Amino acid sequence: KTVYYRLRDLAGNIRTVSDTITLDKTKPATLSVTSPVAGTTYRGSITLTITAQDNYSIAGIECLVDGVTVATTTGASMNATWATTAVNDGAHQVYYQVTDAAGNIAETSIISITVDNTIPETVMIVSPAAGEHVSGILSIEAVAADAINVAQVEFYVDGTSTLMGSRTTAPWTMAASSTTLSEGSHTLYARCIDGAAN
Repeated sequence: KTVYYRLRDLAGNIRTVSDTITLDKTKPATLSVTSPVAGTTYRGSITLTITAQDNYSIAGIECLVDGVTVATTTGASMNATWATTAVNDGAHQVYYQVTDAAGNIAETSIISITVDNTIPETVMIVSPAAGEHVSGILSIEAVAADAINVAQVEFYVDGTSTLMGSRTTAPWTMAASSTTLSEGSHTLYARCIDGAAN
């Protein structure tokens, strides 16, 4: 569009000047979020990644977590880092706001994620009991708890270098043959891993 300005002085002299402007009433249409991923559990620092397209140009991008800005950038893409330790463990909502050169704002859909920066609360072998004499097939059982979720329990014998097996769903039990072990005293270990790999 061309805008014209007419200037008139007190003597009636007139001067006309013009300027060209771009009229843009359309929000940025294409918003492609790569990270974070909805439904995922995160810990530590994560990457915030998005690209945007507009019919003219993108001025900037803002990332918000629970309505609070955590990262900003100029241009049509963001590749930033956010420390999840800035919020409490639990559910959080992430979204992006994209602003074009005319000030039109588009928002992405809400991305629901879970933050978990805390190690699992409990893991303990309850069977066989300490000091128990066993032979044949061992029935090993553990109890495990986490504030968010338990993703896996691993079972070891005589240190954490010899993995006997693992389970990804409760109950946290497994059967193992004792014939692979020498006679005498052995120590069983259980290792609990939560959904954020703590």
